[in-house]
Amino acid sequence: MTPPVAPTAKTLPHALSRGSAAASRVLEAAGGPEPRLGQAFKEYSLAYEKIGAARLDQDDGSLLLIVRPKLCSLTRSLLAIVTQFLAPWQVTLNNSIALAVKARQAVRVSRLELDSAKQKSVVLIHSSAHVDLSTPRLKSASFSKQEQTK
Repeated sequence: MTPPVAPTAKTLPHALSRGSAAASRVLEAAGGPEPRLGQAFKEYSLAYEKIGAARLDQDDGSLLLIVRPKLCSLTRSLLAIVTQFLAPWQVTLNNSIALAVKARQAVRVSRLELDSAKQKSVVLIHSSAHVDLSTPRLKSASFSKQEQTK
C-alpha cells in the first residue's frame, strides 16, 4: 500500500517552488558544471515555498471571514501582514529619511560656512581694516548676525 500523497497547492509561488526544486535536483544529480546554479535554484525554491505558505495562511484567514465572519480571523491576517512586511519596511524607510535629513542639514551648515568664508575674504581684500579671525563662526551666530554679514 502506498502512502497517501499530500495535495499540492495550486498557487503560483508553490508552482515556482516545485519547478525550481526539480531543476535543482536535476542539476545536483547530474553533477553538472554549475553547482552554484543548483544551489541557487534550491534557495529560490525554499523562498517561494515560504511565500506560498504565507499566501495560503492569508487566504485561509480571508476564507474564514467569508464563511464565519469573525473579526479575529481578519485581525490575524492583517497582523501577519503588518508584522512580517510593513514593520520592517517602515523601519528601513524611517532610517533612510533620517539619513537624508541629516545630509540636508550638513549641506546647509557647509553652505553657511562657505558664505561666511567668502564674505570674510571680500572684506579682507576690499578694506585695510584688521579682521579678528578669532571671532565665533557664523554657524553658531544668530540669524540676524548672519544676515548682517551678507
